[in-house]
Amino acid sequence: MIENVTAAKCLEFAIQTEEIGAELYQALAKKFASDRELTELFEGLGRDEVQHGELVRALHGRVIPRVRDQAVPPEQQDYLRAMAMSEFFSGGKALATDLEGIRSREDALERTLNLEKATLAFYQAVRDVVGADDVIDSLIAVEKRHVVKSLKDRLRHKYNVSVAEIDYLDQWQRALLSVVTEFTRLVCSPNIPLVFRLAQAFALPGGTPA
Repeated sequence: MIENVTAAKCLEFAIQTEEIGAELYQALAKKFASDRELTELFEGLGRDEVQHGELVRALHGRVIPRVRDQAVPPEQQDYLRAMAMSEFFSGGKALATDLEGIRSREDALERTLNLEKATLAFYQAVRDVVGADDVIDSLIAVEKRHVVKSLKDRLRHKYNVSVAEIDYLDQWQRALLSVVTEFTRLVCSPNIPLVFRLAQAFALPGGTPA
């Protein structure tokens, strides 16, 4: 948890978050080694988290001298504290090693989607604190892709549909997905309302579900 909210503390917490994510995905890749698709997903996410940690460390050294004495507005402090206390961050490294509750492919994809969505929201808040920066913007863009990819994989597996991202590729607040079902009769697949509800439940932070 972040006690005294400063720009330095936010970036230190971001580094810790990336380390947690890298360890979690490495552990999930091993746990689901027999599922090639999942293994490739988690190995890719794990590599990204390692790279993100290195980027945030470099950002910390470059940005902190500029914002060291910058006051963080109370409302942003409250939001960042709330984020740090969430189930995905407050457990520290335990999140990466405690896989007991992850028994199925669906469990793994749900944990991934929730963690990536929480990380995306946190980076958006960090950007408000430290200001616009190419590194933070690139991290937000990659985290958005992680959220969308995790959601697409979950929809494919849970409802046996084809999913593609077709618009708003350059906006972190929005994503437009095209869903195609294999239902062949001239009626709407019964899965479509369920797909829509699941997508709404994982709307991007700061965005509005359609």
